[in-house]
Amino acid sequence: MRIAFFTDSWKPNKDGVVYSIESLINQLPSYNVEVKYIVCPSHDGKSRESNEDGIKTIYARSLPLPFYKDYRVALMWKRLANKVVADVDIAHSHGVGLTSLAAALSANELNKGSVVTFHTNIMRATHYLGALQGLGNWFTRNYLSYLYNKYDVVVAPSLKAVSELSGIGVKAVEIPNGIDTSLFKCKRKPSKKPLLLHVGRVVKEKNLDMIIEYFNELLKEMPEAELYIVGDGPYYKELKKKEGGRVKLLGWVDRRGLKKIYAEADALVFASFFDTQGLVVFEAMTCGLPVIAHKDSAASEFVKDCGQVFRNKEEFIEAVKEVMDRGCKKDKESLDEKKTAERYAEIYKEVGGRSG
Repeated sequence: MRIAFFTDSWKPNKDGVVYSIESLINQLPSYNVEVKYIVCPSHDGKSRESNEDGIKTIYARSLPLPFYKDYRVALMWKRLANKVVADVDIAHSHGVGLTSLAAALSANELNKGSVVTFHTNIMRATHYLGALQGLGNWFTRNYLSYLYNKYDVVVAPSLKAVSELSGIGVKAVEIPNGIDTSLFKCKRKPSKKPLLLHVGRVVKEKNLDMIIEYFNELLKEMPEAELYIVGDGPYYKELKKKEGGRVKLLGWVDRRGLKKIYAEADALVFASFFDTQGLVVFEAMTCGLPVIAHKDSAASEFVKDCGQVFRNKEEFIEAVKEVMDRGCKKDKESLDEKKTAERYAEIYKEVGGRSG
């Protein structure tokens, strides 16, 4: 079975969408599924094609996002999508932009199977629109409902994401994005001082201000505690103003370095309402690191016996005390990317059987 991936984000970006796509590319051949095309925005605005590891990558003309320089919007039309979709069995989108819309329209027109994964919750990012946020809320909800209902199957990586889509009239199935657990097997060597960790893109919607506020309250009871923030993004300069004392911004760290930091930390803190899952949570738990997740985050449903959830400042402080030196024993198989690929292969088979 041949698949085309359509995505708003691809290499050299380093984010959960890219890692999830790379994982599927590596694992799907074991289930007789071939990823034949990747269609994505170009990083210089110009269209081009290349062959990367046997996969034809089509970079569509694009324009930059004004509020996030590392991401671009593909000027992707149905004519190009038709050419790609006609040569595969399934169109699988990992985005919400014009690439995703063109893929859905082409699949419907050519009677091909279609799948979309809800990686990016644009309904939680309308604050970038400033005074137009109210209009943005209305538009994103209606646009996502229109777009996703054009696909045969919508996949969401958490039950929270499934529920949020249900709220706009979209039926979805849950398939968490697994990771390569072999990359994050490590012996934990927690530092002598309590060390909390946040990993991910440095953007306002990750609620980093909340984490720093709660951490500063924690310092009244644990004055030796430290908070490391790993990652980069458009909110980095603003957050840099709050660095100092027990809060340290480490910038972007590669996976080898990240594994070392996971091993030294006492807990990963996660408070994003924007993320539909949070791959870093799986990475941390694979490394034996407990997770402290906000109750309203998608990550909270995964921590269970491997961390604590919190709803406010007081519960955050209690959660930190609870997980200190406790470690984490998690069934690694449930976090593995092989499980994810197997589920997708089953869906491809089902969807492919519907199309003519």
